[in-house]
Amino acid sequence: MNYLLVMPRVVDKIGEWYQFPLGICYISASMKAGGFNVFTLNLNNEYGKVNDLLRAEIIKNNIDVILTGGLIFQFPVINEIVRLSKQINPNIIVIIGGGVITAAPVPSMTAFELTDFGVIGEGEITICELCSALENGQDVGSVKGIIYPPPPHSEVQCISVQSLQQNMNTELFNDGKEKMCFIETDARPYNNDLDALPFPDYSGFGIEKILSKTPSTLSMNERGAISILTSRSCPFLCTFCFHTTGNHYRMRSLDNVFSEIDYLIKIYNLKYLSIVDESFGSNKQRVKEFCERIKVYGVKYRVQFRVTDMTKEIAEALKSSDCDCVCFGMESADNIILKSMKKGITIEQIEEAIKICDDAGLSISGGFIFGDIEETLVSAKRTLKWWTDHKEYGFVLNFITTYPGTYLYRYALKKGIIRDEVKFIKDGCPMINVSKLTNTDIEWLAEQINNLQGRQLAEPSNISNIVFDCMDGTISFDFKCEKCEKHNHVEKVRIFVSRNIANCKLCGKVYAVPFPDIVITLIDKNIEKLLTQNTKIAIWPMTERFSFCFDRLHSLKNDSVYLIDSSKLKQNSKLSGKDINNPKIILQKNIEIVIIPPTPHLSAIEAQIKGQFKNVKQIINLEYLCKENVYYE
Repeated sequence: MNYLLVMPRVVDKIGEWYQFPLGICYISASMKAGGFNVFTLNLNNEYGKVNDLLRAEIIKNNIDVILTGGLIFQFPVINEIVRLSKQINPNIIVIIGGGVITAAPVPSMTAFELTDFGVIGEGEITICELCSALENGQDVGSVKGIIYPPPPHSEVQCISVQSLQQNMNTELFNDGKEKMCFIETDARPYNNDLDALPFPDYSGFGIEKILSKTPSTLSMNERGAISILTSRSCPFLCTFCFHTTGNHYRMRSLDNVFSEIDYLIKIYNLKYLSIVDESFGSNKQRVKEFCERIKVYGVKYRVQFRVTDMTKEIAEALKSSDCDCVCFGMESADNIILKSMKKGITIEQIEEAIKICDDAGLSISGGFIFGDIEETLVSAKRTLKWWTDHKEYGFVLNFITTYPGTYLYRYALKKGIIRDEVKFIKDGCPMINVSKLTNTDIEWLAEQINNLQGRQLAEPSNISNIVFDCMDGTISFDFKCEKCEKHNHVEKVRIFVSRNIANCKLCGKVYAVPFPDIVITLIDKNIEKLLTQNTKIAIWPMTERFSFCFDRLHSLKNDSVYLIDSSKLKQNSKLSGKDINNPKIILQKNIEIVIIPPTPHLSAIEAQIKGQFKNVKQIINLEYLCKENVYYE
C-alpha cells in the first residue's frame, strides 16, 4: 500500500517560518523505519489550492491511505484534507491522529464523518501496527489505541456521542449524526523508551525551505531555527490544559538529544533551538547538564519553565549557555484563580521567577488568560493591574479557550454550557464563558484587552539603519538598548506577526518591533483605493499587532470598514471606539472584501469565508497592502 502523510496548512503566507509540527514528523519517521511506502506533502511549503495539490499527489503516487492530523482547533483545515481526499478517491482510507482525535475521540470522529480510523494518544507504534493490519488483511480490533466505525451489520459493541452525552446528563444536538457509533480499542500504554524512536522526518516535510526565514515570534529573531522535543507530557493537571501524549512525564536521555542536535547542525546548519517541552525545567540536574553540553555548540535556544523550577543557579546556567528566552506559564495574578486553575503556583512565586531571570539577563515571555471558573471582575481587574504595572515585559493577554479533554471542557458539558460537542469541534472550539463574569463584565474586559494588547511595549528609542522590504513585509534595523546600551541588530522580522518582539541579546530587555511610517502610509493608501470602488471591507481577526497599529491607520475609521472576530467574548466590544462584530455581519452588510492580518488561523478563516460567505469576492492578506503597486481583481 502507498501512504501519503499530509501536513495541514497553518501559515498565512507560503514560504514563511512556522512552528514545525513534530508529531506528524515522528509518525513519518516511524513508518519509514518500519518499511512502509511513505510519501509526504507539506501544504505549508507548496503554492496552489489544497485540492489540486492533493489530487496531484494521490494520482501520481497511486495513494491508498491518507494520514493527517493536528490540534483540535485546527479541525476546519484537517477536515478539508479529509473531505477533498474522499472526493478525489472515495475508496481511499483516511487516518487522523494528534490532539484533534485524542482529546475527544468519539465527538471528533463524528464531526469528521468521512474518517476511517482515528489514532488516540502517541501514534508511532500504533500507526505501524494499524498499517500492518491493513496491508495483511488482519483484524484491526487487536490494535491498541485506535477508534473506527464498525463494519456494516457488525454486532460488536460500540459507543456513540449520544451515549456519552447521556452519561453527562446533557442533551445532544449534533446535526442528526447521533446514530454514528464507533469501536474504541484498548488504550495504548505510554512509550517509556523515547530513545528508541527515530528522529523526526524533518526532510520529508521540507524543513529546509523555511530555515532562511526569521521566525518573528517570541523573540526568536534568528534564522536557522528548529523545534525539538526532549521530553513528553507534563505531570500537572491544570484545568485548561490537555496533554495529547498523556500525563505521564518521560524524558529522552541527553545523549539521544545531543545526537539529534548534532544531526540538525550537520544537515541543516542549526542556529537556534526552540525546545518545546512542556516541563523542561522539572529535573534541575538534567537542565544543568544540558547547559554545560550545549555551550560548545554556539547555538541559541529558548525553553519553557514552570516558575517554581526557576532558581538563581539555573538562570545563571541558562544565560551562560546562550539561552535566549524563558517562557513561563503564569495565567493569572490572583492566587484564588491560580488555585482554581490547579496551577500549583502563586503570584509571589511568579514575581520571584521573573526577578531571577531579570537579574540573570534572560528575556522572558508569558501571558495571562481570563475566564477561569472562579474568575470575577475583581480578580480580572487584579490581573490587569499587575499586567499594567509590569507592561515592560510584553506579556500576552487573552481569554481561556475551553479545549476538549480538559477539566474546563468537562465542566462546560456538565453545566450545559456546551450542549453539542460535535458542533463545538466543527466550529474550531470557540471561546465560551464558564466563569462568574457577567456579559457586561466580559464586554468591558474584552475592550480592555483589545486596547491594551500589543501596545504595552515601547519601540526602541535609538533605532538606525531601518530597511523595510515591502515584498515580504519584513523589517531589519539596529537599536541601542536603553538599559545596558548594547548595540543589537534585528534581521528581516515580519512586522505584522503577533507576539513579535525584539530583545536585547545582553540584558534581555524586550521592545516592540517598530512600524515604519511608510508601512502605515502604504496600507492607508491601498485601503482607500479599495474604498473608492464603493465596496465594504472587513478586517478579520483582531490580532495583537493589528491592534498595535490601528490608531495610526486613518482609513479604518471609515464607516464602510468593519472589524470582525470569531471569538464571542470579543464581539460587541470595541477597539479604539470601533465595534468588533460577529462574522455574520459579512452577509448582513454584503461585504465583498475581507482583509486578514497574519494569523495561524488564516486557513481556517479562509475556509469559513469560502464556505459560508459566498458574497465575498476577495480575501487579502494585510501584508499584501504594504506594497506600493497593488493589483486588485
